[in-house]
Amino acid sequence: MVQMIGCTCSVLALFSSAQPSDSTETGYRRPVHTYSIVARDPTTGQLGVAVQSHWFSVGSVVTWAEAGVGAVATQSLADPAYGPLGLTMMRSGRTAPDALRGLLASDDGREVRQVAMIDASGRVAVHTGAKCIAQAGHVTDNGGQFSVQANLMEKDGVWPAMAEAYRSTSGDVALEHNDFELANREYTSAGRYAPDIVEFPFWQAVALTSSGQLEQALPVFKSVFAREARWIEVVPRLVPAGLLPDNEAILKRILAQADEGSPDQP
Repeated sequence: MVQMIGCTCSVLALFSSAQPSDSTETGYRRPVHTYSIVARDPTTGQLGVAVQSHWFSVGSVVTWAEAGVGAVATQSLADPAYGPLGLTMMRSGRTAPDALRGLLASDDGREVRQVAMIDASGRVAVHTGAKCIAQAGHVTDNGGQFSVQANLMEKDGVWPAMAEAYRSTSGDVALEHNDFELANREYTSAGRYAPDIVEFPFWQAVALTSSGQLEQALPVFKSVFAREARWIEVVPRLVPAGLLPDNEAILKRILAQADEGSPDQP
């Protein structure tokens, strides 16, 4: 699904004036500390873009993607026009590097922009303008088919850490392929970085159970159910999905954790 800014111009008009919009019209010349990723899975060809920021509804500004075409992240003192224009150019056959070069060449505000693009073939392009608010930078991996970028950060280690995390993390994929030991390690690690997100220990407990470590999983389930009871009803749904053993005794022991009192505080 492509996000598009409402406009009356045709595709040909977009191409003939393929340049980011003037800042006085968009109103997006505002500093926004933001970090994002654009990526393509070399195995499946799936494309994606993700962003985190203090800015309200940041996804409506930064993230743009279209299946079979590409993905764009436009941030810093952002001009959202890079999204639909970049996708239009890539849809017509332009590579991501070529599309980004063309848009930057016609943008007088290029030095305050931070933009990353990836096309359907995994070709990556990124630009961090010289006037992006420090700390700002990016890491691009053409072989890995991704780019991570950040601006207005406290430290310049953010984007290298993002790149390393993307290269080394495989929690959801591990669970999907029944590598429960790896999934357990990944969700345990994620939980240390984000202790307030209850979903991470829930999936850690699922991975422990499916790898034959039910006794270790039960206290984790107990803590999860006490913090967010909505996870209780998810448990039975995981059996037909193949993510928990089809074993009634195990299922009863897991669900019994919802009635065994308050967990230890994390």
